[in-house]
Amino acid sequence: MNKDQRDYLERYMKENNVEDTTNKIRDVKQSIELRENMKQMCILRMKHKKDKDFMKACDKECIYMKTYQDKLYTKLLNNPSVETMDIANKMLILLEQIEMGTIDQNEGSFEFGKLCKKIYVDPTINEMSNDKMREISWDEYKRKNS
Repeated sequence: MNKDQRDYLERYMKENNVEDTTNKIRDVKQSIELRENMKQMCILRMKHKKDKDFMKACDKECIYMKTYQDKLYTKLLNNPSVETMDIANKMLILLEQIEMGTIDQNEGSFEFGKLCKKIYVDPTINEMSNDKMREISWDEYKRKNS
């Protein structure tokens, strides 16, 4: 995050009375438990080929994530793909950085926003751009580039 972005964020937070929860995040220190539960999910997925067995095992062995980060738990349970695990891992890295004091909550949110943009927005824009390029005729292309 550059200085202009940080200044803008600080102004935005003041104007909208946004609560800074950095210290709460650092006190709770969830990243260790969440990472362990995530690893356990990977192990359980290799052990249990049937989704029903996998889900039951996760309910028993990934209690921390299920209790304290239910949305993450549900996402990983229903979509344990490599891509989803990679995204969750990047989120945990940001959480760890907040907990260690390397970044604050706002920098973490900023970096997470960039990650989401890269994962969800950029591919859509690229796909739209590629579709438009395919729709243009050669004559139109030549006229626009002459």
